[in-house]
This record gives sequence, C-alpha cells and structure tokens, in this order.
Amino acid sequence: MAVLTQQQRNTLESAVKQARRVSEAGAWNALRAFAVDNPEPFPHMNPEQRGLRNRLRSKARLLGDELPSSGHQHIDQLTYELAYEYWHKMLFAKFLEANGLLMHPDGVAVTMDECEELAKEEGYSDKWDIAANFASKMLPAIFRPEDPLMQISFSPDDRIKLEEILEGLDNYIFTADDALGWVYQFWQSEAKDAINKSGDKIDGKKLPAVTQLFTEPYMVHFLIDNTIGAWWVSRNPGVKPPVKFEYLRFLEDGTPAAGKFEGWPDRTSEITTMDPCMGSGHFVVSLFNILVNLRMHEEGLTKEVATDRVIAENLHGLEIDPRCTQIAAFNLALKAWKFCGRYKELPEMNLACSGLAPKGKVENWVKLVGKISDPVQKTRLENGMRALYAHFQMAPELGSLIDPKTIKSDAFTASFEDLLPILAKALNDEADKDVVERGVIAAGIAKAGQILSNKYILQITNVPYLSRGKQDTHLADYCLKFYPDSKGDLATVFLDRMVETSHKYGNIVSVLPQNWLFMQTYKQFRVKLFKKISWTLISRLGPGAFSQISGEVVKAILAIFKNEIPNEFNKISTLDVSNQNNILEKINDLTNSPIEVINQLDQLNNPESKFIVSQNDLDSHLPLLKLHVDSFQGIKTGDDNKFKFVFWEVNDYDLWKLTYGGPISDCNEGCHYVLNWKLKGRDFARYQGQAAFEKDGFYLTNVGSLRTCLFNAKPFTSEITVIIPKNYRDIVPIYTYLVSESYETNLRRIDQNLAISTASVSQVPFDLEYWKKTANELFPNGINKPFSSNPTQWIFHGQPVKSDNPLQVAIGRLLGYRWPAEYGSEMELSDEAKELIKEIRKFDHLSDNDGIICIPAINKEETAANRLRDYLKEVFGERWNSNTIQQLLEKENVKSSNLE
Repeated sequence: MAVLTQQQRNTLESAVKQARRVSEAGAWNALRAFAVDNPEPFPHMNPEQRGLRNRLRSKARLLGDELPSSGHQHIDQLTYELAYEYWHKMLFAKFLEANGLLMHPDGVAVTMDECEELAKEEGYSDKWDIAANFASKMLPAIFRPEDPLMQISFSPDDRIKLEEILEGLDNYIFTADDALGWVYQFWQSEAKDAINKSGDKIDGKKLPAVTQLFTEPYMVHFLIDNTIGAWWVSRNPGVKPPVKFEYLRFLEDGTPAAGKFEGWPDRTSEITTMDPCMGSGHFVVSLFNILVNLRMHEEGLTKEVATDRVIAENLHGLEIDPRCTQIAAFNLALKAWKFCGRYKELPEMNLACSGLAPKGKVENWVKLVGKISDPVQKTRLENGMRALYAHFQMAPELGSLIDPKTIKSDAFTASFEDLLPILAKALNDEADKDVVERGVIAAGIAKAGQILSNKYILQITNVPYLSRGKQDTHLADYCLKFYPDSKGDLATVFLDRMVETSHKYGNIVSVLPQNWLFMQTYKQFRVKLFKKISWTLISRLGPGAFSQISGEVVKAILAIFKNEIPNEFNKISTLDVSNQNNILEKINDLTNSPIEVINQLDQLNNPESKFIVSQNDLDSHLPLLKLHVDSFQGIKTGDDNKFKFVFWEVNDYDLWKLTYGGPISDCNEGCHYVLNWKLKGRDFARYQGQAAFEKDGFYLTNVGSLRTCLFNAKPFTSEITVIIPKNYRDIVPIYTYLVSESYETNLRRIDQNLAISTASVSQVPFDLEYWKKTANELFPNGINKPFSSNPTQWIFHGQPVKSDNPLQVAIGRLLGYRWPAEYGSEMELSDEAKELIKEIRKFDHLSDNDGIICIPAINKEETAANRLRDYLKEVFGERWNSNTIQQLLEKENVKSSNLE
C-alpha cells in the first residue's frame, strides 16, 4: 500500500490550504461578475446569461443563502459550493491523469501533455480546462452537467493560480492510496482551527469541519483484518486467503482474537457493510479491496464483474457533508478503475449524504410530486413529501443519527420507496431547471433514508468526536432525548445508534475515544453495553495514535463489538499499546504484543463498572479507598477574570479568600489564588466542595502527572480534587498511599483520561493495614507540614535568604510588602516556616515607611541599589560575603555584576 510520507503530506497540506483560499476568492469574483448578488442583471447580459443567473440565484437560496427584500442575493454558501466544485474538478482530473485513467470522450486515456495539444484543437483555454471537462464527463454523478455552477468559469488570473498549485505537486502524491483522504482533511483544517478558537457552539454548519479527522491506515486495516479477515479464515480453515490479513490476531488456541463470527453468512456476497460516518471513504475503499478479491476467489468472477457486484451489493456509506460524500464516491471509483486497470461504467453506489436538509418553503417541495391523476395517491405522495421535508430539517446536525423508521407510512402518507419514482421524474424534467435542482437534493435525502432504514452485518467507522458541552442546543437536546446514557459525546451516541442498526449477530466496529470506558458519566452506558452486546476486542492506542493531532487531545481505542447478548463465559481480547510513543511502535505492538483475555460480565463488578483489563493487578479483592475518604470537586466561578485573582493583586483578605487551585507541577505551587468572597460564593457558576472548606486533607492535580499535596481548610477550585480522610487517625497511611507509585498505577488503570475525574480518585483498592506499616517506616514523625520557598505562594514565609528569588523578595519587603503566611496565625505551616517568619520580622523596621523608594538618591535617602544592598547585608548577617551580590544576581539570570 503506497502512502504519503510526512514531507509529502506537508506539501499537500500547504497546497490544499492555498487552493481553498484562491478558489473561494475566484468563486466570489466569478459570481459577482455574473451579477448573481445584484438585484438586477447587467444590461449587456443576453437572455441565456440572464437565465443562468436566475438559476444560480435560485440555487443560492436552496443552499441556504438569504434573499433580503432589497433584492441583493447573499452568495456565501453558493461561493463555497462553486469554490469546492471548481477546484475539485481540476484536482480529480489530475488524480485520474496521474493514474492513467483520464479519458477522452472517444474512450482513450490521455496525459496532461496530450491535453495541452487537444485544448488548442478543441477550443479550450488550456490543458487544465479540457482535463477538468473530461473528468466531469467521467463523473456525472459528482459534477452534474445540468448544475448551473458547472457553467461558470473563473477569470484567467484566478484559474492560473489554481493551475500553478497543481503543477507544483509531485506526481507520486496523486498515486498514493491515502492522498484523497488527506485532501479533505486539509481542505477543512483552517476552518476547523478557526471554529475551535472561536469557542462557539457547534451547529450543523460547523460540524463537518470540526469533526473531520483522517483515520490512520493502520487503524482501518486492523479493524478490517480482525473482522472480515477473522470471519474468512474461520470459514475457510487451512486455506490461504486471496488477500493478506497482516493485522489479524489469534489467541493461543489458534482462534481469531475477535471471535469466529458465528451468525454471519457463509459467503462474501451476503455480507453487507456500512460506514455511517465515511468521510472521504477510507473504510469503504479498503473494504472494496478486500471484498472484491474474496468474491473473485469464491465465485470465480472477473475483476470487472466482481467490482460491480461489490459496489452494488456489499458497500454502503453515509456522510454528513455533501462535499466529502463526493470525495468518497470519487475515491471508490478511482480505486475500482485502478483495480480493473481501466475506466469502465460503474453501478450506482450506495453512498449518500445524510446531512442534506430541504431548503425553502415546503410547498415548493410538494410540487415535486407533479400531476397525478388519482387524487388519493396524489394526496398520499404529497403528505409523504411533507413528512420527508419535516423529518430531515435537522439533518445537518444529526447526519446518520436520523432514524427514518420514526416516519410511519400508511394509507395517507407515502414511504420513502413510494417517493423514489417521483423524485427520479423530477431529475429528468429538463423543462424546469429549478425543479431539477430541488429534485437532486430530495433524491439525495431519499437515498440516505433508504440506507438508514436497513440493518447491516458489519458497521465500521471512525465516529465523530464532539463533547456535549460543545454541541448546539438542537443536537444536545436530541441526544438527551434519544440517547440519554451515551449523550456525553457524539462519539458514544453514534456507538449507541450503531447497536440499534446492527443485524442480529452483526458487528459494530469503530475507532472511538477511550474516556467512556471509565468516566463516571458513562456508567449506565457501560452497564447497558456490557449486558446487551458482546465485546470481542478492545485495543487501547493511547497518545500519539494520530499523526496530525496530539494524542493527549484524542486518546483512541480500536473496538469490535458483536450484536449478541453475552453469556457468563464471554471473553474480551485486549491489547494495550498506549505506552508506545509513535505510530510505528504502536503498529508493531498491535501485531506482535501478547493478548490479555478477560471476562466480560466480570467488568460489572468493577468500581462504577469501569473497563479494567487486569483484575489481579488492581487487587480487586481489597476494599476501596472511598471507604476511608471523601473526594470533592472544587468551585467553578464561571468568570475567572472577575472572581479569581492571584493573592498579590489584593490586600483585603476578608473580601478575598485564600484559595487552593491549579494547574500545578509540584507541591510548591497551588497556593497562589484568591477568590472574591463578597457574596460568599453565591455568584459563582458552581459553588461546590463546601464540605471540605473547614477540614484538613490532601489535594491532587487532576490533569497530567499526579501530585498529592497537603490541604488546609480553605476554598479550592475545580482544577484540583480534594481528598478528606473520614478518620483522621488514618491520615498518615492514606497520605503514604496517595504519594506512592502504586496509587497512580491503580488510578490510571481505571481512568486513563487526561483529566482524572473526582469520582475516580477514591475508587482504587486500599489496604489500610499495609499502608499503616509503610507509613511507620517512611514517616515515623508524621507528615511534614507545608513549606514553600516560592514567593508566588501564599504559604511562603517571606525570608529572602530561604527564597527561590531572594532579590525579588528583598525588594518587596523593603517596600513594605508582607506575605499572607505572616498574618495568618491559623495557617498550617511547618516549624521551619514559622521560625523563618519570626526571624524576618526582626528586620521590619528597615522597610520604607511610605512604600516608595527612588532609584537615584533624593534628599537624605540613599539610592535604591544602596538601600537594597544594606538591607540584604542585615538580613543575611553572618551568611554575607563579598560574593553574595554576584550569586544573587546569577540566581536571577542577570548578567550584571552589581545591583545598579
């Protein structure tokens, strides 16, 4: 399999990003040059041009562009549509030509050099113009000849810019198997970044860009090999497969790790596959390559016949973005033609856009029914069209989550199947171009509805990732209503949905985020899936699994489930490659590392039914830490800029409360915030954790590496989790456990999320007697009380000599500043800190009375440098020597040799 190198991907990314900017500018220029946005056509336009302009304005409204009463047509959506089609027509032409598949209408493959000569002979502007024309004729389902956008040309300047971008790309890029997938990822990347930075809720318009994530080839092949591959070798023992299943894993007894796939058909021809979030078609194309070889082997078919049958019978796919759907269709067509070694007509593909919503007035859509002599049938079809119109209004938000079964056909309402002939007739009615455009959308909706109505043997995908907090109201409310257990993320909602649309004994296979395996909010969802379906293979990938994003953002798993109620003996095969730092190491471990097998129903006995691989490692026979402690989540102000300051910004500690918070990297941090306490927390978004405010215990960082620090009866924010012992006699053994490697290891076994949940911190096994003994050995004198030499912490003692920043502290004290620890007699501090506070107070008389120290000498006052030097000499006492100033300056990374 030929794939792009990192350098080639970078080159392609730069080119595609530039192409989007150029094509959108070119589309805007071309549409305005055609007066599409103007209330009236230009005077010089002939009747044909005026008719095309009207069709373009009509299409703009169908795409969602508004037409104000002024008559100035908005063209934002139309501009994007034209930009996409114009660039991709050229891009697809190059893909075809690079693979020897760009066909002249006479049926002969042509090169770009030949196109250059043909352009002169046939009246085209240049080779790219004629090549794009050839490509559009080869792909009439993607670039429809009757589409008014296909009649629009860019200006020479804009067209040449796009041509130069294509000319700058190496030919090999267009022959790589993964290139088309990366194309759409890069097309959306700048829009994705802009949307994420905006912080806006994600609606249907933004959803395709935000959730676009290219699935790595190794993920695709691992999941296919351990489903289709495992099924085939189980049905054909001892027979060499016609294709190589290099990721297929076996257990020690020789059976496939994901099972034998009992309940599946015995022949490849009967296997139906579906990718409900197909993107650019990565899974669909990879499945084609496997299935076409299997059918040739089983049925003795030619490449051409096998190609047609696999496309028509085995492959199904849906995608929320209509543009991405086109790329998927082209991707499959290109793969099919490359497999056959030539261009050929292909059967209708079972690929559709599930994100199309009817635009405009419902009456215009009802008109698609046309003239029907039977009034009862006419009414039934019109009602069916109304139902289709209403049902798919949320399609841009929901995509493949839409359930057509909720529309019930009866004597008064036509079904999707009944509407298909009407829609086809609208497509062929060339007398009314506007009706054809509306019919294209309606036919696409009906096609998606048909695919959504079926159940499938194998559903395989990379689900979209979007947490509930980022979803707009429509999507969040829909998920809450129909998928309450999985509503926390769009990814888990899709998993829930795929269980519903699975054939009995079919398999649900996906790349998924890992957090739902252990987060408290998904407990009911885990319980439901543990009881309802069989888990056959879970591979934890961990950070760094995707080449284009940080693995700390998306930690993924590869999961295979079977639509069968598990019995008490059902086993889950597990792999964990999360410790490997790069993709090549992860691939090696996926194919070679040992498989651990666990009992599925035993997972229900875990704390909160979390997915835990090794019960022995977790010491599951021991009682949980939560029997000995309570854990608390802290305050969320809702407006940190208003309520949350650092302590040196305020001086009224009645109005402002000293507060624990994060993030922190060690226990010398975490004590630098204050919260506005004017209304005693009533104005915070979430005032929580109050039960810990008057108690002593520990606080943990809940993001990144764990740190356990001492907590002393104060408010705290949600970046940390506070643990309070139920019995203070156990505080030392509990602390000993919390700071041990064992605690972090056990905690990470049940919660691999980047941010550890408050519930998880106490759901680990805890052997009190063992940790009592360990505590006596490690802390015979008890736990050291808080001490910090960091002046940014309110527990800092204020003594410059014992400070991380002596010069800064000395200047502050000289100006009269004092640290909170010097005022709070009730503050828990180490004996050393208390002694240092007493010591430094002896020099308070040296501080300036008015808090102003002039840099030059004024009146009787010395220069600031001299006063600082004199102060340091007094404070350092016997520790002062001729090198002290130089040492202090070096500690502050100052190259000067004197205080001046």
